[in-house]
Amino acid sequence: MVYNEFSMIIKRISLTNYRNIETATIDLHPRLTIFLGPNGVGKTNILESIHLLSFPRSFRTRKDELLKQWDKDFCRVEGSIDIDEAEHSLVFFHDKSKKLQMDGQTLNASMFVGQFLSVLFAPEDVDLLSSSPTRRRGFLDAHLALLSPQYFSHLLHYNKVIKQRNKLLSKPNISSIELDFWNTQQIEHGTALIESRVKGIDAFNRVLFPELNIRYHSSLLLSNQSIKDYFQQKVIINGKKLNVTISMGIALFPGDGEDISTLLKNADLALYEVKAGGRNNYRFYEPGRLKHMI
Repeated sequence: MVYNEFSMIIKRISLTNYRNIETATIDLHPRLTIFLGPNGVGKTNILESIHLLSFPRSFRTRKDELLKQWDKDFCRVEGSIDIDEAEHSLVFFHDKSKKLQMDGQTLNASMFVGQFLSVLFAPEDVDLLSSSPTRRRGFLDAHLALLSPQYFSHLLHYNKVIKQRNKLLSKPNISSIELDFWNTQQIEHGTALIESRVKGIDAFNRVLFPELNIRYHSSLLLSNQSIKDYFQQKVIINGKKLNVTISMGIALFPGDGEDISTLLKNADLALYEVKAGGRNNYRFYEPGRLKHMI
């Protein structure tokens, strides 16, 4: 990854039918803008809309339709950005689908990400150290995607591959040829993501945190061949090669239970949910998400 110095300032944000804001145009100070107001007036909505111009997915919901006012057919966010003193326009638009533009030109998500860089720090980010590895990977993925279009492309492809592979594994009759295809794709994009995370953490340590030492620990060895060998391992039974998958539900002591009976019950609930989404995955027990099963 290469980091170049340049100036980038958002001058203006315009919202239409966004959350609780029907229409608004806000001029922003080049150095510092503070939003003040009582709860519920839309302060966080404004911050969310600005971040959408960096990373076109809300940090509060995965459903873009929730960004629209409930009685409106579309929402629109437009930002005026100065990049090295040249003014550019970025647009996030959603009606029945998401549309992204820069200076009037339609871009796909991988091209849109990284045009405007911003850093979001939300209240829930203070839980990063104590939360699950999935939460920390998501935080790392979002920031590396902003810095590297190639990383974002691998991330998009990897998530699509996992979805298709799990869909295939849920079928009673699995095509070995099709499974090999998705396994190969998973290896290719998964390897690229792991290597980029290691390099990204190293860059963060050198550039942002010279007095700290943040480490990324993967369960895999960090070379192309070893990662691929790990994923390509086969189990041989009676001369037949099998692809083995595993689903795991995880409950942690003492937060998820202080006795073995409660821990097993909560781990089983997490396992139930992960199996509903396909095979070869894991999930930590989360009371808020799983309480409807109890």
